[in-house]
Amino acid sequence: MKKFIYLFTAILPLALSGCSDGYNSQEKNITQDQLKEYFSKHRVGSSPDYAVVKNGNDYLLTIHSYSDDKVTCEEIIKPFNEDPSLSVVKGSYECVRLNN
Repeated sequence: MKKFIYLFTAILPLALSGCSDGYNSQEKNITQDQLKEYFSKHRVGSSPDYAVVKNGNDYLLTIHSYSDDKVTCEEIIKPFNEDPSLSVVKGSYECVRLNN
């Protein structure tokens, strides 16, 4: 599972670099608010997409395209919340719904 998370977080910036929806395609950096706005308007798959969030407002990765993105998100964060020593940065993880 850890390999998946590392691979996913490495691929996400590349995948998002091809997204354009009113944003300057030459701009390399976007704000968290811009990212939230994008995901609020774009759902991938049949269930709502979720983000793994740490400490309430640090968005780490998105979960989409699973049959139930919420369940998948909860499975990913469960070991880190149960054993905080697995995470380098203190705090807890949660799953936040991104869209409908």
